[in-house]
Amino acid sequence: MGTPVKKKIHQSLKRPASKSVSSQSSGKRTQRKCFKRPAARSPLGQSRNVVEVFAVQALPQLPYPYAQPLQGYSQSTAFVIRIDKSAKWLLCTFHGVKHASCVQVKRRDQDKRYDATVLVTGYECDLALLSVADAEFWKGLKAVEMTMNFPQLLTPVTVLGFSEGGESLCTTQGVVSRLDVMSYTGCYVCLPMIQIDAAINSGSSGGPALCQGRAVGVAFSGLSSSIGYIVPSKVVARFLHDYRTRGKYTQFCFPPFGWQPLETPDIRRFFNIDGTESGIRVGKVHDSAKGKLKTNDIIVTIDGHKVGYDG
Repeated sequence: MGTPVKKKIHQSLKRPASKSVSSQSSGKRTQRKCFKRPAARSPLGQSRNVVEVFAVQALPQLPYPYAQPLQGYSQSTAFVIRIDKSAKWLLCTFHGVKHASCVQVKRRDQDKRYDATVLVTGYECDLALLSVADAEFWKGLKAVEMTMNFPQLLTPVTVLGFSEGGESLCTTQGVVSRLDVMSYTGCYVCLPMIQIDAAINSGSSGGPALCQGRAVGVAFSGLSSSIGYIVPSKVVARFLHDYRTRGKYTQFCFPPFGWQPLETPDIRRFFNIDGTESGIRVGKVHDSAKGKLKTNDIIVTIDGHKVGYDG
């Protein structure tokens, strides 16, 4: 394998058209150029491409495997995306269509519901793709453009969704308050996450989180009126790439072992860890890593990066 080559890509920015303004001072005629500042994209410009999702669910009774499933209902949000030139899809959350026996979508500017089909779901990333066969549904809808850049802290973000408390589209606005890594669904896979201080109420899950008219991610959870969580667009891109190339969802990468932090002095002494090194203890090892790792190994670095006592 050859040595990777670093490339710098410079994007040429075109200045908007200017107007020449003449002025006279001290008997001399001079010309000044006044440049118009480009207008910022309004998040409401994408509101037409956000739709409401209705799902009838057959909820399994896990303690009683032979019992009939219970019927449930859920309401969430989706928006239009395009992953190739041939077709459009709707992106929503997995928990919004989980165990769904019937899924329907409704546009904001229409009163008709359209039948939708769940194409693929991703449990770890809490994402799902829907398709609608009726061509009438797609008339006038455009794909929401996504940006692959992580927003900086205190960046304004607007979330669009059909939250509880009303029938029409709801908009909430806040700023990016945290960038972190966490498990979306309580499983062992931890993924990047964006936290905002805008409310993400029940029903808003699946709506786009917009910054300057582009989606930085998908709203999927909220703890309170001032804590909301967003699936970043890079995680969405990985989910879409998996479906486009393989025709199904496989899985996100995860460490092939369980681990224990070594934050207390007593446990560090037990494993003979002095103050010159830090690391974590290896617990249960996945089958794919057996022979390379074993229980009670201490990992001090990963790819040259030092591992702290807290992991």
